[in-house]
Amino acid sequence: MLAFTNDIFYQIMKRNLGGVDYTDEAALYCGADYPAGEKEDAFDSEILLTTTQELEEGTKQQISKQELEAKLIADRIRKMVGKEEVVDEETGEFRKVHYGDIVILLRSLSEWADLFAEVLNANGIPAHTVSRTGYFSTLEIRTVLNYLRILDNPRQDIPLAAVPTVDALAYNLYGCEQLICPMMDARRQQVYTGLYGFSSIEQGTEFQVIEPQCATGVEEIIKKINERGQQVVYLGDGATVYETLIKEQTKVPYVFAPANCNRQSAAALAVLAKSYYERGEYVTAAEHRPDYLRLSQAERERMEKMQK
Repeated sequence: MLAFTNDIFYQIMKRNLGGVDYTDEAALYCGADYPAGEKEDAFDSEILLTTTQELEEGTKQQISKQELEAKLIADRIRKMVGKEEVVDEETGEFRKVHYGDIVILLRSLSEWADLFAEVLNANGIPAHTVSRTGYFSTLEIRTVLNYLRILDNPRQDIPLAAVPTVDALAYNLYGCEQLICPMMDARRQQVYTGLYGFSSIEQGTEFQVIEPQCATGVEEIIKKINERGQQVVYLGDGATVYETLIKEQTKVPYVFAPANCNRQSAAALAVLAKSYYERGEYVTAAEHRPDYLRLSQAERERMEKMQK
């Protein structure tokens, strides 16, 4: 990126144009050392071009130029994640690209941010916006504030049904006859995952937890799937990141869920929470305890130092 920026500035910043010469002394240089990529052009900058031809030819759904640009970026992100490489800031070594490695800089937050987030989410890409205003109106902050309101209820008369994140993700595939394996990327070839299914009962369809949520290696959960010998459906951002590994090691028939199923669904979570409540699986806020699947990075590093 720096080389690309310098190349542009060398050509447009001239004494007769901008009143200043862009020299080697003014050029931008990388302040950190990174290992060389396997491909010489691995980190070359790209310019993605699109036209309004699709709009002019008339699509079934009218879309704006901003939405067309967002769709182009979403397509490029899907091609990057799990396939191209980036230097891990913890290990200093190359690893596959995760969604969390990507940042989109927009020319205007007010006109672009919400639309881009909506398009990316619709394409199964987790995205959120960060702005200088409206901090307390963002979805993440409102969720935390609502949770705190429940905890701070002195009467403790609001039942709390705890729904594990991967359970809710699996519930996106309601009625699926195959084994369901949701994966949330936990980095370092680790995922938050579990195994689920649906069975037919007299009252309708029942959600089954076959392997409860856990934090484990991708290879370990694939091994359990192979041992069961059932066709499996993979979904979640972890399935996208580790798609190559999944394809190499899965020995049973498998498919990847559509992109729109890879994100949490408020509707699926609400229906699953309702079913837990109806079965009496709820507690008061005072009784509720978070379920940590693994130690935080700070705790892991502290333990590593103590063991040395």
